Amino acid sequence: MTENNLFKPTLMQKLLGRNYKLYYSISQGFKSNMIYRYNSIAWLLSSIVLVFGTLTVWYINLNNNQNLTDFKYIFTYFVIGESFILNTSIQFNIGEDIEEGKFTNKLLLPTSFFQQYISRQFGHHLFENLAKMFLYLSIALILNQFFIISTFINLILFLILAGIAYFINIFIGMIVGASAFWLTTFFGCAAFFDNLKLVISGRYFPLNSLKFLTPLIYTPFAFTFYHPMQIYLGKYSPVEIIYVFAGGIFWCFALYFLAKWVFKLGLKRNEAVGL
Repeated sequence: MTENNLFKPTLMQKLLGRNYKLYYSISQGFKSNMIYRYNSIAWLLSSIVLVFGTLTVWYINLNNNQNLTDFKYIFTYFVIGESFILNTSIQFNIGEDIEEGKFTNKLLLPTSFFQQYISRQFGHHLFENLAKMFLYLSIALILNQFFIISTFINLILFLILAGIAYFINIFIGMIVGASAFWLTTFFGCAAFFDNLKLVISGRYFPLNSLKFLTPLIYTPFAFTFYHPMQIYLGKYSPVEIIYVFAGGIFWCFALYFLAKWVFKLGLKRNEAVGL
């Protein structure tokens, strides 16, 4: 029997070639989450409770002040942001692998551990993100009197920046996850940072709502939620949009190289102590 008869590549293997392993990693991440779909639904419900709880507080406050025009800004800010700007929990996956000694296995696979974690994380959260997008966009259509429709150009720019924001989130998560090389108790610190990031990124409230938070708009966290939403809402001039994109790209590359450096130091320690 010839080698050709022993192995017949699938259609996706033919189309993707060497990149098929990334597709496989994404699909396996998706399937692993679908096995525990009730857990995914629980995470989705927790997101809904958080967003609607926040919107309720804003609505009561602005309604009492008879300023519901600003509620359209708040409503769109949270609904569109939660629909298209993806969050990640990659730091918990990396930290768990390091603490349990599974990280070494990632180094034996043919793809880099960066690609492994990114592709599997994307696949793992794909169901939740698609469900959130469908749900929040449906809400926006139902409550259209509170919904601000962006211009076509701003929408395209917003989607591009949302993609950059996803990778900034990923690289921040990798740096936090790599801290497990040095910490004896990782998950408490990671959970604290995860909640802190939600605040300083503008995911709980716009950073321009309080003056003392203004300096945070220059941090990488602001590029993961606040700045993309300001572009969608048309709050920036063309020059400001250029600055925002330059800042987003800068932080994306800076955090990528920082994550690689932190992992390099972590791997040295990993070998030194025999983890």
